[in-house]
Amino acid sequence: MVGTARIALGLLALTCATVAAAGVKVDYDAGADFSKYRTYAWKPGAPALIPEIEQMIVDTVDEELAADGLTRVEGEADLYVSTYAIGEEMAKLGVSAELLGAGFVLLKPDVRMNKAGTLLVRLADGESGEPVWHGWGSKTFGENPSGVEQKVGKVVRKMFREYPPR
Repeated sequence: MVGTARIALGLLALTCATVAAAGVKVDYDAGADFSKYRTYAWKPGAPALIPEIEQMIVDTVDEELAADGLTRVEGEADLYVSTYAIGEEMAKLGVSAELLGAGFVLLKPDVRMNKAGTLLVRLADGESGEPVWHGWGSKTFGENPSGVEQKVGKVVRKMFREYPPR
């Protein structure tokens, strides 16, 4: 019994480590018929605070859905797309050591502020309004993020590798 619990905990830790390394996760309604979706429209969510990043998210989602054969429309659609973007700053603590001589070591804390973001893309059925697919991902950009839009686009493209579900 104890051995089984340890194996289960080990597998859970391995699964969590794999998901964390990937940075992107997707979930969907296994009962949904994705072949019936031909059109989509945008619904309000929680846009990114920086307009250029929000535009990159919208453009990349549009590209991915078009590549899967869906057409963007205004008004009623088979699917509704909403995105929720959250940005934050996180402190990263490091320690460096300096040998002072005579066996003394000076430890110096090194605190850096890293920017990070989490994005959720939600697809809801046009008739029921119920979610049928969603992907989410997190990315840390470092102290001085450069090319954030491209990194966000990469996260969105990685999500849509699993749309439609196979």
